[in-house]
Amino acid sequence: MFAIDRLHKKYGPYIRVSPTDIMVTDIGAVKKVHSPFNVFPKSDVYKKAGLVKKSIAIMVEHEDVKIRRKAIGNGFSNTNMRSLEPGIRAKVDLCITKIKRKLEDHRTLDILPWLQFTAMDIIGEIAFGKDFGMLKNETWHSFNQDLLLASCVMFVRGHIPGGSYLEFFMGYIPHSTLQWVLKSGERVFNYTNEALEYLQCEAQRSHSKDSKQSVFLAILENQNNPNAKYKMSIEEVRDEALGFILAGTDTLTITSTYLIWAVFRHKEVRRKLEAELSTLGVNITDERLQQLPYLRSVIKETLRLYAGAQIGLPRTVPQGGAQLGPYFLPAGTGVMTPIYSIHRDEKVFEEPLMFKPERWLNATQDMETAILAFGGASRICVGQNLAKMELRLLIAVVLKLCPDIELAESCTDESMEFAPRLFIAPRGGKCELQSIYAHREG
Repeated sequence: MFAIDRLHKKYGPYIRVSPTDIMVTDIGAVKKVHSPFNVFPKSDVYKKAGLVKKSIAIMVEHEDVKIRRKAIGNGFSNTNMRSLEPGIRAKVDLCITKIKRKLEDHRTLDILPWLQFTAMDIIGEIAFGKDFGMLKNETWHSFNQDLLLASCVMFVRGHIPGGSYLEFFMGYIPHSTLQWVLKSGERVFNYTNEALEYLQCEAQRSHSKDSKQSVFLAILENQNNPNAKYKMSIEEVRDEALGFILAGTDTLTITSTYLIWAVFRHKEVRRKLEAELSTLGVNITDERLQQLPYLRSVIKETLRLYAGAQIGLPRTVPQGGAQLGPYFLPAGTGVMTPIYSIHRDEKVFEEPLMFKPERWLNATQDMETAILAFGGASRICVGQNLAKMELRLLIAVVLKLCPDIELAESCTDESMEFAPRLFIAPRGGKCELQSIYAHREG
């Protein structure tokens, strides 16, 4: 993403990166590429990755996407999101309480793994009706490790030329560790199938007061609803659940980490946010948090600079070709809109490298269009409302429960620079906090 950004700065908003692919940062072209009315279908690079074959995230045809959105809409409705809030809040409270207690016994604490535990436990509970026990046990679950390995295999398969053939031949190499890595996707599937069996049992007793709420429970219930117009097979539900987990764990962990870092790093932002939150008293609910304009601005600015995925969004020019700016592109041309560069376009954002939440209090239409943290308008992430809820609750609880915690001396601007990875991550590999009394005692 850094190399692409340098190329855009040198050559302008349109860059040809191969005989059949271009990169675009021009805001007018970005708006057209991601318009819900003049659809540029997703590139088949998602299908080549191959772990999930029936998820909305990799569907190419727009009509298929529309049908799937209607099928899963009940699970991601505002009503269902509200029913999930107590479970999400409980996980956030547990995470911050554990961080606070750990800091009573340790000079510093890296919050990155704790936010990873939280993201995984939340997504496990809202997807399958049961968490992974990471926060409770204070350690990684094997599913998390397998998911990471499967993601690496997917990257090789989808983004490296001949990656699927490479994987095929690697399957014949008699090396136990290599074979274990290659079978990570199979283990992920097995766990997901077991979790969905549990969820199906929950669906059968969904009217019981003891049944748990989840996104996919609401979707599974439609299988037995004779009046439901849009239904999904168990295989489709499994792929959606996997796609949901793949898209919503590492990305949210990283954005959560940078949200806390950015607020703690900018003392005036923290002061303003604490003042706004104080108007709520002790009764913090997401519905009330959504009404706070400065908090909304802080979340938007965090998503602008620190969205977990900063790579491009690959699309394909539709039949008949398309005019983008001064160029006519034939059908089938690959068009990539690089998030990192678009989110830092100085034509759209004044002082684009600065963390300035105030800019969103009077946002222009171009600013709103340029934010691609959850994808473009035509393929916006179905889980965006859930992700924003988690971010709002997290920073509100942190500031309420931890007024005496600050960034550790080890957590510098340099250590928090982006490492060159698929998803952004701190170059230092951690984000440490400390009690405000730690440096005085030292």
